Amino acid sequence: AIEVRSNPAMSSEAASLLSRARDWASWDPNPTTRASVLSLVAAADLDALRPLFSPPGARLSFGTAGLRAPLRPGPRGMNDLTVVQTSQGLAAHLRATYPGCRLRAAVGRDHRARAKWGLSSARFGRLTAEVFRRSGIFEDVVLLDGTVPTPLVPFAVGRLSETENDLLPTTANGGAGPVRTVGVMITASHNPAEDDGYKLYWTNGCQIVPPVDAQVAAAILQNLTPWRDDYGTDADAPDERDVRLTGRLADLYFRAMAPLRTGSYARHYGSYVPNGPTPPPPVFVYTAMHGVGAPWTARSFRAFGLPPFAEVPSQCAPDPAFPTVPFPNPEERGALDRAIARAREVLGNGASRSQTHAVILANDPDADRLAVAEYSAAEDQTTAFTGDQIGVLLGHWLWTTQKKNNLPDPRPWWSPWSPPACCPPSARPRASPSTRPPRASNTSAPAAWSCERREAACCFPRRRPWGTAAETSCRTRTACPPPPSWPNWPRTSTRREGPSGPDCGPCTTPTERSCPATGITSVIVLRRSGPFWHT
Repeated sequence: AIEVRSNPAMSSEAASLLSRARDWASWDPNPTTRASVLSLVAAADLDALRPLFSPPGARLSFGTAGLRAPLRPGPRGMNDLTVVQTSQGLAAHLRATYPGCRLRAAVGRDHRARAKWGLSSARFGRLTAEVFRRSGIFEDVVLLDGTVPTPLVPFAVGRLSETENDLLPTTANGGAGPVRTVGVMITASHNPAEDDGYKLYWTNGCQIVPPVDAQVAAAILQNLTPWRDDYGTDADAPDERDVRLTGRLADLYFRAMAPLRTGSYARHYGSYVPNGPTPPPPVFVYTAMHGVGAPWTARSFRAFGLPPFAEVPSQCAPDPAFPTVPFPNPEERGALDRAIARAREVLGNGASRSQTHAVILANDPDADRLAVAEYSAAEDQTTAFTGDQIGVLLGHWLWTTQKKNNLPDPRPWWSPWSPPACCPPSARPRASPSTRPPRASNTSAPAAWSCERREAACCFPRRRPWGTAAETSCRTRTACPPPPSWPNWPRTSTRREGPSGPDCGPCTTPTERSCPATGITSVIVLRRSGPFWHT
């Protein structure tokens, strides 16, 4: 106190800091963080307040990954007020972007929490749904019950976007306009335990890409003042309708996997070992990395008829403290140590005399990241596969299985069932006379850009049929001129095109460009989504 009085500059800085903290607390709907900040202000504890409220004007920025920051008070932390302001800005931006549309939202969350501040993903999820519902902007909002894996949120976006579905009844706000649905997932993914986050999935079911992130960020800054002064008063008990819809969406999610199951393990594996007995199924070891993935992975195993996996007991129950891993990313060095020890234990206990290898599977805490490794008991060594290698294995399995069983493509042409190969040229799948991919999208783009091909933006390479002229049939609805060079064209672009119109225009003759290095022919499509054209 003596130092503050003897230093006018410091006194001015202190007064400004105390004022910013006091103003922030007056908007904060969380009683715990509000009381904590006001207590620090009353005690003039500048050392404790500076990390939370300095420098002046600094706040958590919204980007393509949404928000991610430590759970703490202040404009640079993940807290109730940050979530309210972000949700208000998002709602306002959607209202301005899609006038006349019927807006819907799906909100999910993980298990993160920090008791010291009374902050948690559960509370953030309820606040997000509350802001949306009380804004009068959304026709319907579904708050997914309990903890869910991140992939369920974009899946829900797709199902809720259907104009006619049996999930949502017709509401008083419903009209004749097109439906636009967004998804919010409250999670910090594989960040450390003290963090939380806010992921946004756009109307195409993909994480946002520029310029949407900047547009949402600007809308947040224009809507910082809470629209209501009683946020956070909704009951904590789950809504029965949300519980029912969550169960329905989960059932639909696993039902959508059915076309990928091509038969029993014995029939599939037997085709690779035609002259001998079918070996037993491999031993699987799974860790959820203290996250939410264990029950969902177990259900996936049952859906595909695989034998139950051996859990890593210390890591399969959700635990926001992440006690066994300082950084819960399955790709980090040392993150799989307990899973490797569990594989060694399972094989050492004589799971089967003929089994000498175990497949290790690991999710990150929100179960949207997968790590795969193989443990060899004979050599007592573990081989961890890179993301490129996993993609090649999955792509090879899809192509060979489809060819072997003469399977038609079970999903629409825009489906994620036909994945892009986001890997370096040396690791990309290649077509051959015996295994030709039905569609292969070779791109080094990040995942968010790759997902954009689903609705907005899509570069669909078309393989030149073996020994024939270039394929000329058009799977797309509309086509536009080829890019200036292949394959380094801009991934997407948008321009305003007047009022909303139909989703697609009439078909036109496709324009194709062949890559001499790979024999792949590309088609760029122009597709309308609401008031925007996407190339």
